[in-house]
Amino acid sequence: MADEVRIKKVKAYPFAVTLKHPAGAVQGQIVKLAQTGFLAETASTAFKTGEKVECSFELPVLHKWVNEICVVVKLYTQWAGGAGGGTQSAPTAAVSQQTPPPGQPPPPKTVALVEFHFQGLSLEHRENVTAFLNAATKTK
Repeated sequence: MADEVRIKKVKAYPFAVTLKHPAGAVQGQIVKLAQTGFLAETASTAFKTGEKVECSFELPVLHKWVNEICVVVKLYTQWAGGAGGGTQSAPTAAVSQQTPPPGQPPPPKTVALVEFHFQGLSLEHRENVTAFLNAATKTK
């Protein structure tokens, strides 16, 4: 019994991603990964459809890094929290980020869910992503 190996289970999602955008580096969380790309949640709404972004992330459990050029395919913008709670689609007009008066709930924050597709995933990175996806589906 002393020779038993304990396996620590680690949540597959979300995990951190750095998105190198022309306006600067943006931090986000990958909420879904696939062979073709991923969905990332970020506080920045500066992304535009068709834009190329350098993406860098470490795959959980495997501890392998993926650094690739990705293309923005879709951008979903929503409000999170605030007076109404929960999430809802953000209007086209900009949201004021001013401090609310005392006793008032904070204003909602803008959250973006961005879909990225890999531009040209290298063989090594493709194998790492496949290994991660196989491991993630076994733990469910």
